[in-house]
Amino acid sequence: SPASPPEPYTPGYDACGTVTALGEGVEGYTVGDRVAMLCVWGAASQHLNFPVGAPSKPHGSKSQPFGGASHIAKVPSSLKGSGDGEVVSLVLNYVTAYQMLHRVGNIPRSCTDSSERKTVLVHGAAGGVGTAVLELCKAAGARCI
Repeated sequence: SPASPPEPYTPGYDACGTVTALGEGVEGYTVGDRVAMLCVWGAASQHLNFPVGAPSKPHGSKSQPFGGASHIAKVPSSLKGSGDGEVVSLVLNYVTAYQMLHRVGNIPRSCTDSSERKTVLVHGAAGGVGTAVLELCKAAGARCI
């Protein structure tokens, strides 16, 4: 990929973990916070150095895999019992499905009026993104075929 660093590098697009240290000037996070993030590469590393104060870049760069603060989020306490794999599936699969449905497909997030109800053709719901599309359609009141 054009955004990949020179080899060798550590792959991995999304990650979930615990903040173990904070750099100078970092606000909004504390040691022990559980966080999830989207990276371009590096998510399979044992430790990540995430520049929370860095300007946001949509896809990182060859020297820095992360896009800045906009690509990291605290994991809600309601997911406390969920494993890292479950949390990561929410990040990548559900963000992808949400973007497709609501931003690209213009499906309203809530179709309470039956005259506004949309129909969505889902070609495959066997994987993570397809399953997320089905669940988000149901939540929005859209009909899936």
